[in-house]
Amino acid sequence: MNNFMLLNESNVFNYQMKSYDNPQCHNMEEFLGDMKRIKYVKRLFHKYHTKDILKERLIINHLVVLYNVLGNVPCSRVLFLKIESDQHYILASFLKFLNKLPDKVDGINGFYVYKRYKIGQSHIRRIGKDLNGRRIQCISCV
Repeated sequence: MNNFMLLNESNVFNYQMKSYDNPQCHNMEEFLGDMKRIKYVKRLFHKYHTKDILKERLIINHLVVLYNVLGNVPCSRVLFLKIESDQHYILASFLKFLNKLPDKVDGINGFYVYKRYKIGQSHIRRIGKDLNGRRIQCISCV
């Protein structure tokens, strides 16, 4: 039995299935549709990272759905595994905005993602506005 202490590409799908909690899901296609949101978030982060195009509302929507169906700890683990490490500052910014940013993420490819994120003028990469007019600050890792 795999307890998923070490999360990597070879066991992440099984971990997602174990953590998935959606009573309205009736078949595998719905599960896979929800898991495609990770790919969409990754694509949106890449677009921001390379072309400076930020679609914050769409990213927030995908993240909220993922956290609702996977739960806090599993979703954070999967996102930090799937998102490239040079784009973790983008992920951290959105998770901080949603109050979902963990202090550490255990067992990602044999490592702990344990970083401190500081928001300051020298660390702000871009500021976007969300639905309520509050600001999302994309920060870099310190």
